[in-house]
Amino acid sequence: WLGSNRSQTNPFKNRHLSMQNQYALVVVALFSLSVFSSDFLTTPAFSQEQAEDYKPADLWQAAKSGDLEKVEAILDSGIEVDAKTRYEATALSYACERGHTEVVKLLLERGAEVNNKDTFYFATPLAWASMGNHKEIVELLKEKGGESNFGRRSTESSRNKTDSKNKKADKSKSDEAEADQPEPTFPPTSAESRLEDLKVSSANWPQFRGTGSRGVADGQAPPVTWDLENQENIAWKIELPGLGHSCPSIWGDKLFLTSAISGTDNDSIQIGNYGSVDSVDDESEHEFLVLCVDKNSGDILWQKTACKKVPQVKRHLKSTHANPTVACNDELLIAFFGSEGLYCYDHSGELKWEKDLGFLDSGWFYDTEYQWGFAASPVIYENLVIVQCDIQSGSFIAAYNLADGEEVWRTKRDEIPGWSSPVLYEFDGRTMVATNGTKGIRGYDARTGEEVWSFTAENSEIVTPTPFVAQNKIFVTAGYSPIMPIYAISTDAQGELNLDEGQSTSNYIAWSHRRGGPYMPSPIAYGDYFYVCSNIGVMSCYQISTGKRVYQKRLKGGLNDEGKTRPLSFVASPLAADGHIFLPSENGQIVVVKSGPEFEQIYVNQTDMKILSSPAISEGKLYLRGQKYLMAIGQ
Repeated sequence: WLGSNRSQTNPFKNRHLSMQNQYALVVVALFSLSVFSSDFLTTPAFSQEQAEDYKPADLWQAAKSGDLEKVEAILDSGIEVDAKTRYEATALSYACERGHTEVVKLLLERGAEVNNKDTFYFATPLAWASMGNHKEIVELLKEKGGESNFGRRSTESSRNKTDSKNKKADKSKSDEAEADQPEPTFPPTSAESRLEDLKVSSANWPQFRGTGSRGVADGQAPPVTWDLENQENIAWKIELPGLGHSCPSIWGDKLFLTSAISGTDNDSIQIGNYGSVDSVDDESEHEFLVLCVDKNSGDILWQKTACKKVPQVKRHLKSTHANPTVACNDELLIAFFGSEGLYCYDHSGELKWEKDLGFLDSGWFYDTEYQWGFAASPVIYENLVIVQCDIQSGSFIAAYNLADGEEVWRTKRDEIPGWSSPVLYEFDGRTMVATNGTKGIRGYDARTGEEVWSFTAENSEIVTPTPFVAQNKIFVTAGYSPIMPIYAISTDAQGELNLDEGQSTSNYIAWSHRRGGPYMPSPIAYGDYFYVCSNIGVMSCYQISTGKRVYQKRLKGGLNDEGKTRPLSFVASPLAADGHIFLPSENGQIVVVKSGPEFEQIYVNQTDMKILSSPAISEGKLYLRGQKYLMAIGQ
């Protein structure tokens, strides 16, 4: 009826309508209101007041989730269809990547730029749709003139072609000059460096990678070869509850671990070299455990439930909800479960205190929808426990009183998510904390949290390896392409550190390389050499004093049942002891390489575990944590 009176802008004010018609209009209006009001009360509606509160982030979120109605409402409110994220991605890219066809159609109808490229992956919407195998969207974008372009940032992206040609010419001249020079010689390990390695070698393994995060255990003589089938050099092996990647920590005869038991018994992880950013969909209640194991017998001495909760953050396909390694001293141990809290126990298993540090969301910097789980491990310094929390929003580093958990200091960090742990070191009578980070590598006073130095040079967008100090150098690395740096920073660093473009050294930078850093495994310094293992098993050796690369070789796996070499993939960090470097692969093979300037792979030991946790060494035994088992290798 109203449709037949479109010419009457306001029928209630039309003087030509009869009183009966006016009465009828009132009745119809009241009836309509009564019919529709219940729908308004039960169905979400986008009011003008709500529309005024919309932000570009709401558009990106709606596009990711495929909420067609909300995308339309947000666009109607005036939000630009091509509103860009920090990396200049748009709603169209997100909808294409997730396969939301109807949302893609709407965005294109509203004028979305079909060939917009983000500034990190340089990918068009068609590239994202192709990667997700969303064929209907691919055809739709092609009809609109979409181009398929996908490529990580080029290392020359910030330079023009002329500069690139000049650099190539300069490199050619440099190569010719080096060809006329004799091959460099690299001496065997010096007595001074052997003494330094012994200083960090202890029967106690108090944190991630042991004393100073060095991963060195000289003088303890763990076996370099063993046979699981014949039980040769296998001290013991036990099954662990739940799932965890926390590495073994040891004090005295006690070994500490954490784990998380899913309410759905979901204990699967996907190993191997792959590029998926997906999270595990498991919203069941989890039991978060702290375990104490007798390191000599393998007996579980006690097992405590820190809490039972639905995890606030999802885990990556390769991750767990118990990643941070326990930090311990002669009396106490600290277990960290990210958003599920910080817990302090004594060695008998009595809970001393617990602390809620809030929502600690670590995930893909490019798209916050993908959550991967927290992993930075705590460290203990005298009466303080120090944690580094680089998350999607509100990153910080903080210290808590070891006696009662009260916060002593907190320093904000301008950082995106990272998975690197802090490390302590001494310089000139002062204890410092060195941290890795995408936006800055920094040093803090351990007592106060005051930032003492910072280095805002290029670093990877994803930062995982933990720093450590050897021979008065702080080694900081990362390996997310294309920026994969290795920095050797002097321990006397102060203020803002700089490194001019094209330079590899400066006042406080002993040496550096723009490429060569590892993505997941932390490197190791042992003797006079610095070793890096890539995810795919390429091992590189550098001279600590000069930064010159000594060799680069690919590690070889053992043979499978068909007589073919097994492919290797590495996440766990290497260890070193008594002239050998131990490199644990994801599929359970432990490769043993002789240390020194000459590459020599001497053994490949097989286990029946998936290994993503870095081992520990104590009093002649090598402790390996697998997906489901804990094993002691030794007599």
